[in-house]
Amino acid sequence: MILQNHPEADKALASIERKRFDSRIALLKTQYDRISKGEPTLFNDATVAAGLADAKGQPLKSGAVAWGDYDGDGFEDLLIDGRYVWRNKGDGTFEDVTWPTGTRTDNGWGCAWADFDRDGFMDLVVASGGQLSPSSGSGIRLFRNTGNSNHWLHIKLIGKDCNRAGIGARVTVSGANGKQIREVEGGAGTASQNSLEVEFGFGNSASPITVEIRWPCGKTQTLRGIKPDQKLTVTEE
Repeated sequence: MILQNHPEADKALASIERKRFDSRIALLKTQYDRISKGEPTLFNDATVAAGLADAKGQPLKSGAVAWGDYDGDGFEDLLIDGRYVWRNKGDGTFEDVTWPTGTRTDNGWGCAWADFDRDGFMDLVVASGGQLSPSSGSGIRLFRNTGNSNHWLHIKLIGKDCNRAGIGARVTVSGANGKQIREVEGGAGTASQNSLEVEFGFGNSASPITVEIRWPCGKTQTLRGIKPDQKLTVTEE
């Protein structure tokens, strides 16, 4: 499911994160009540409008999804169910590029994006089948991204006061093409873990970039004039 947020959603969710579990339950109940009454909510279900639907117009079903800008155009693409790659067209919709990209597998489960060969482009690993039905899938598949001419920046965070991996940090980059935001995640989808680096694509723009890091323990750190097309390691100050 793709949830499209309203302008005040980030502020509201940040506040929610600092509250206790019972506050979150109360919010979910409030949201449910609003939906039942047909009132506006913080998020709209944009799944079908984004093109992520089957031939009958129903939302796609999946046990694992993974976001990653595989073509470096500045828009995060989506791997669904470890089997289908959907390219973000940059206009709020997606297109199925599974067969053109050569990434089709059977009975996919775990999946993750990572630049394993360090060339700046996101590669893909998919685990399919499994111990209960090893013959029903394609096994482990590693798909190497052959890349293109788009510009990119990958950032690895090293925490000091915060956790060393920087899990929970939010990284915002600003440049000629606007802003992009990524978070360092400790897990993604069913039995999946993406790279702990955060990856950004900038299309044909090679302009300098400003990087702002909001560490999980609260402090912020800003780097200016960063050139693209590099692997950047940032240690918490």
